[in-house]
Amino acid sequence: MKAFRVLIFLTLVTIVSCKNTNSEETPKGSLTQQDSVLIADSNFIEIFVWVDKLRLRKDPDTKSEILEELDEGEVLLFLNEKTNFKEKINLRGKIYDEPWLKVKSEENKIGWVYGGAIKYEKPVFRISPSPYENCVSAFVESKNHEQYYKCIEKVSNEQLNKDAQFVTKTEDGYEFKLLSGETRTLKNSKEENEDFREYKYLCYLDKLGYFVFRINFYEAGQFLLFDDKFGYIRQLSGFPVPSPDYKHMITTNADAVAQFEYNGIQLYRFTDHGMEIFFEKEFEFYEPYLPKWKDVKTVEIQLIPAEFAKNKKRKTITIQQNEKGEWEEV
Repeated sequence: MKAFRVLIFLTLVTIVSCKNTNSEETPKGSLTQQDSVLIADSNFIEIFVWVDKLRLRKDPDTKSEILEELDEGEVLLFLNEKTNFKEKINLRGKIYDEPWLKVKSEENKIGWVYGGAIKYEKPVFRISPSPYENCVSAFVESKNHEQYYKCIEKVSNEQLNKDAQFVTKTEDGYEFKLLSGETRTLKNSKEENEDFREYKYLCYLDKLGYFVFRINFYEAGQFLLFDDKFGYIRQLSGFPVPSPDYKHMITTNADAVAQFEYNGIQLYRFTDHGMEIFFEKEFEFYEPYLPKWKDVKTVEIQLIPAEFAKNKKRKTITIQQNEKGEWEEV
């Protein structure tokens, strides 16, 4: 991410409205002479996008032309202009009533973003999140299993549509193509006995080169990584969340009550010989959820008390690499 030079912020002034923004807006990928002078002569502050895929628009209107999609955490320059009207928009389940702000993006595009999607102080962002994070987060708060499974199904279908060039759902399982063009097949077995198995496609970790599936057995289940080049299979105890530099990966799985599956965390590293576990921890009274990479050397995990551990309180633990290169709980 390119860094903007931070200049001293003197004042915020409202000088434009929705009616007078059309004539001087910047075409895609370029700055007008007026904008270049404005940027050179004025004092601006950095502001931060906190909603992923935020749209930078030509005009302050949700129907206006989209100039760019901005990533969560991206830095913008606020050009000291905002609309004299506010608009109510739902963001992440909350209604905001904010004006639009004129900004310059890291790609040097000038346009308008909705003020409710902006922070004036750099917030802490979740790095390399799981696509199922919102499902798990809602479940942790509500413990509503039905809602959780509906959410998982919805996201799974979204991931399947996104990766349709590689993965296809069939009547009795899945087919997926390796990068070599070879095809692999996974077939369900719905017999109501110990031979029962059912596959669920979860996502494609393209930067690591793995398709991720969940396989449910008669009383338990596992997560499967399929190498996208050769089709090699690696079994995991939990859903994988890679580190920002993709050199490490954490899995968490919660099963303190039923005890059919692993209840704990495992940290992996990638070597010339493949994946290897270098840190793991099981829990007796807690279930681990929502692993969050703070940086390439630090990951946080939420520990939620098991149903039978009413006297325990929710807490957060941190696993970190120390100066010696060793990973430990701090």
